[in-house]
Amino acid sequence: MKVLAREIKVKNLSFEQGNYTRNIIVNNSDYWLGLLHWDQGATTRIHGHPEQAFIYVVEGELGCKSFDKNPLTELGSRELGGGEYRYNKGVKGKMDNYIHQINAKQKSISLHYYSDNPTKGEIFDI
Repeated sequence: MKVLAREIKVKNLSFEQGNYTRNIIVNNSDYWLGLLHWDQGATTRIHGHPEQAFIYVVEGELGCKSFDKNPLTELGSRELGGGEYRYNKGVKGKMDNYIHQINAKQKSISLHYYSDNPTKGEIFDI
C-alpha cells in the first residue's frame, strides 16, 4: 500500500489552497479509489460512507472525529499520522456508515478506498 501511494504521489496532484482535493484513481461500479491532497486546516463536512471505508495517511496528519447518528453526537476523535490507517465496515446499501469529519492538522496526502462512490454519502449538520 505504501509503495503504491508513494508511486501515485509523485505524479502531478491537484491542489486547492485552504481545502482538500480528490484525485480519482478508479471510480467504477465496484469501488472508488482516490488520493486526497489536504491543505493545513482543510475540514470536511460531517458525512457518512458506503459499507466499506478505508483511509491511509501517506504523509501528514489528519484528525478524525466520529459521530453517532441519532441524535448526531460526537463519540470521540483520533489522529492519524503518516503510515497509519482507519478501516470501517458498515451496513451494505447504506450511505450513513462511519459518520465522521476529517480535519488536516498539517498539509497531508491520504489514500481512500470506498465500496461505492463516497460523494453519495449522507451529509449531516449539527
